[in-house]
Amino acid sequence: MAAERQRTAEAKSTAESQAKEQIHHLKDQNVQLTRLLQHEKLKSERMKNELIQRVSDLLNEYVADRDKNLEEAVVEIKEKNAHAETTLNEFTDDYSRKVDDVMKWNQELCTLIEKKGDHCKRLRDGAVKVM
Repeated sequence: MAAERQRTAEAKSTAESQAKEQIHHLKDQNVQLTRLLQHEKLKSERMKNELIQRVSDLLNEYVADRDKNLEEAVVEIKEKNAHAETTLNEFTDDYSRKVDDVMKWNQELCTLIEKKGDHCKRLRDGAVKVM
């Protein structure tokens, strides 16, 4: 019986020793898992920030390109409008000169017709006297 008790005590001691080893091993694993979790959280935060920065950079690049394209379009339209304005001003100046020339020619024609009318009236009056 004493041998049986001794074996039971040894088995109990071995079981307790094994249990303690397993508990120690599991606690070490928990510590390692906690460290790994903290490391992954930091890594995730860093990756999130990098992703946000990349998306922000892409948005900034898109907005800059869009602004550049809009500015180029506005500049092009302004240049075309300036050209159209110049063309219209040239047309207006040319048209005004031509209208002034026509009015001057019309005035000269009216004056000539009046002179010819007076001359014809004198000739008719002279012809009437001669007859």
